Amino acid sequence: MIAAGCAQLRRQGEHGASARALCDTIGHSMMPQRWRAALFVQCVKDLDRAGQQERACRLCEAAHTSHLDANGHLSSASVASLLESSGGGSSTEALQLGAVQLMAVRRVLKKLAVPPRRWKKPALPSLAAPREVHLRGDEVLDGGDAGRRLGWRAADGSIARGVEEYVRLHYLSGAGGTPWSKGVHLENALFLSLFALLMWDALFAPLPGAFGSSSSDAPDDLLSGCGSFASRRADIVGALLKRIESAAPDEQLDGTVPQDTPVASPRAHLSLSARLAAAHAAHYGEECIGLDWSRLDLPLLQWTATALGGRVVAAICRALADDYGGFSHGAPDLLLLADRPSAAARFVEVKGPNDRLSDSQVAWCDVLARAGADVEVAYVERCV
Repeated sequence: MIAAGCAQLRRQGEHGASARALCDTIGHSMMPQRWRAALFVQCVKDLDRAGQQERACRLCEAAHTSHLDANGHLSSASVASLLESSGGGSSTEALQLGAVQLMAVRRVLKKLAVPPRRWKKPALPSLAAPREVHLRGDEVLDGGDAGRRLGWRAADGSIARGVEEYVRLHYLSGAGGTPWSKGVHLENALFLSLFALLMWDALFAPLPGAFGSSSSDAPDDLLSGCGSFASRRADIVGALLKRIESAAPDEQLDGTVPQDTPVASPRAHLSLSARLAAAHAAHYGEECIGLDWSRLDLPLLQWTATALGGRVVAAICRALADDYGGFSHGAPDLLLLADRPSAAARFVEVKGPNDRLSDSQVAWCDVLARAGADVEVAYVERCV
């Protein structure tokens, strides 16, 4: 109720009132732990927009500093102290920001920690910047410049409904020299499906108290926002990621598994395609977070995993294991796939006029680029 009320205050432009309510809430003993980090980030943004940059900067510095050590936890009591608020109740619980939340905090810190507020520039981690491309296109309007937007005119003269479809058709037409065979609107579903099938043993590890009920589709701590999912299953998660990263190569690049693939062979020697096929056969129809069996395209998953390679797929699974809530959205808009002989894959984040990367999109681009994936941001501008 508090979060919903603060959202309404922000819609009315009352960021100061929203910040005050959040200040009183973060350190409250009744506040569920999984909400603390999200409310903290929103409080920072509200303080900034309300003109209280000094308080916002102090919060950002505290969060940034706490994540420079191995602990990475920020005391709720210290947050209340920085906010000069009692929080309406004492709490000794700590909050831990996920990777995407920390990205948002550091973005605000970079903006605020400038003279005369701060004379020393904060030492922020460098990010792996994706390649940028700039495209120009004709936006088709119905009835002149003030008319309804119909889409963007593609190279073949057709009208692409939306800037993402325009960019997809642009690449499939052979632009850039790579003969892309397929372009997929990603929408996070592909990443979540890869994670569910490849990390099934970690998701459903029989740990005490992991599931609130027998019908749960995920362990309770997966969405806790405190990093407890991966830490409680460190051995299982580490072993699975190692197998994914060192998976045997798969020469079949058309999205299918060869008929003689030894799915029952020792798991350490399976290719990514065979791992996906084995998990699909073993668990088809079972409830699992991130899986929609009626829409799941197994050949596409296999083709994607093979083209990306074990290192990139492992990085995707590691990000979701560490911060499922933060990384369950913000994946690049498009995935381009090439068949033999190149067996290439490219992620493309599409930005229309006056659009910018969100915190989760920046985080995903960093994860993928560091793992060696081909990532670029396509900025589409209107032809003048």
